[in-house]
Amino acid sequence: MSTQSRHPGEPAWDYIVVGAGSAGCVIASRLSENPDHSVLLIESGPDIRRYPSTRIPIGYARTFYDEEVNWKFFTEPESGLNGRNSYWPRGRVLGGSGSINAMVFCRGQQRDYDEWEALGADGWGWSDVLEYFKKIECVPFSGNPLRGNRGPITITTTEKAAHNLNQYFLDGCGELGFAVNPDYNADTREGVGYYQTNINRGFRVSSYTAYLDKARKRKNLTILTNADVLRLTFEGKRCTGVLYRHNDSLRYSGVSREVVLSAGAIGSPVILQRSGVGPANYLRSLGIDIMEDLPQVGWNLQDHLGISYYYQGKIKTLNDQFNSVLGRMQAGLAYFSMRRGPVSTSINQSGGFVRSSPKRDYPNIQLYLQALSYLDSPPGTRPMVKLDRFSGFSIGTSQCRPTSRGRVFITSGDLSVPPVIKPNYLSTQHDLDESLESVRLIRQIASTESMRSVIECEIRPGESLQNDDELLEDYRNRSDTVFHPSCTCRIGKKPNDSVVNPRLLVHGLDNVRVIDASVFPVLPSGNINATAIMVGEKGSDLLLADAC
Repeated sequence: MSTQSRHPGEPAWDYIVVGAGSAGCVIASRLSENPDHSVLLIESGPDIRRYPSTRIPIGYARTFYDEEVNWKFFTEPESGLNGRNSYWPRGRVLGGSGSINAMVFCRGQQRDYDEWEALGADGWGWSDVLEYFKKIECVPFSGNPLRGNRGPITITTTEKAAHNLNQYFLDGCGELGFAVNPDYNADTREGVGYYQTNINRGFRVSSYTAYLDKARKRKNLTILTNADVLRLTFEGKRCTGVLYRHNDSLRYSGVSREVVLSAGAIGSPVILQRSGVGPANYLRSLGIDIMEDLPQVGWNLQDHLGISYYYQGKIKTLNDQFNSVLGRMQAGLAYFSMRRGPVSTSINQSGGFVRSSPKRDYPNIQLYLQALSYLDSPPGTRPMVKLDRFSGFSIGTSQCRPTSRGRVFITSGDLSVPPVIKPNYLSTQHDLDESLESVRLIRQIASTESMRSVIECEIRPGESLQNDDELLEDYRNRSDTVFHPSCTCRIGKKPNDSVVNPRLLVHGLDNVRVIDASVFPVLPSGNINATAIMVGEKGSDLLLADAC
């Protein structure tokens, strides 16, 4: 074993951050602002500068299955999905999943964070996290005092680049009584409108580009890529360092202050379990020495599940443009000459947060309009790489706050053995009921006068499916992840029902924190990347305050 060390017999680093994802890039940047802090950032994936497609907004079509920058996880067969495995792309590159996602910027609902606090996450209520959302944001289109205007993450709207189908969709929603909300990240989340994205001047903005890219020149920050962390080492309850594989050899780096796990909802609990932190009886059965018995490590897994209904349009969609050589040339020219057009934005251009039924007391469904379709896309490719040959588009929906709970666990202490992922989708009656309500809502939107004027017919699932049993069976056969796994190291006060305390320290350990999407007590309503960055900012403040 080789050892990185600044001085013989001394720990190499004040801080080690494991994972350069949406939160990890923030943490490494904030810690290294103090030149007296030596910081090591360990990332499993490569340097993002080798992959320019990650900067182009539509480039995530190609990173979706690219194993060089993607973990390419698969769940176990899911009974709720009629035995199907779900494919979970997760970023394995500087910037993490924020470097390969669809870039929709969403804070979630205020009630989400007040529920966090009610569940034991003291200091994480809406009034506490709002200042951190404002801190990360630069929102040039809004003068609302609830929005930030000096942060590193520039937020823009899709409206200027949106396909004209989006306006028909918004008009149809209006016919059903859903109000247009020009800023769903301000006073209220409810309503429909154009999505906000972390895109600036035609380029993706991630926590890498906004934080780490500027920090990486600092002499006190070392970024180690292509390094897989095996486990943490301990003396008593104090973490002394990190074991990791790099260049085909096992290496060790010591730490004097703290280790921060920011490896995500899969990676962080897996590293803890391999380190002997987790459900003791189970880890002993794998031959792993127990450091701390924490039964909730890897449990409480939550994710958004969604489905799309596909339509043949009466007007041209992005299928027509991208299936045409001339159309592709025009799109490329618009992007590379002016940073405009469909290449410059997300495919999720409009949508919103609405109630699937009048009986719901808060917006429980997220909607998406995509001005393209990909029913015939071959397996193993991002669907939009091969678009349908007709003028197709889709209306999608996902539940904001599903109640199904799963888990992530190791079956070996071996680094090469992938973890087992069991989301337990559709395992509660609440989720089944909302699934049915949500697809009936899609049909209601498609039946409005505005949408009927642009719809030729419903392609999938097809209008022959009408009764509840048929629609629910279709949901089980076609629904899939919306790529928001979280909550596997949740915040709480007690070690029997949580993993970290409200200051994000792992229960029972002296100097290990988890700061990423795994600490969410429950899923926020909507896309989670903004919340993960917020957690990185607030977690950094907590860590630095405790160091004083």
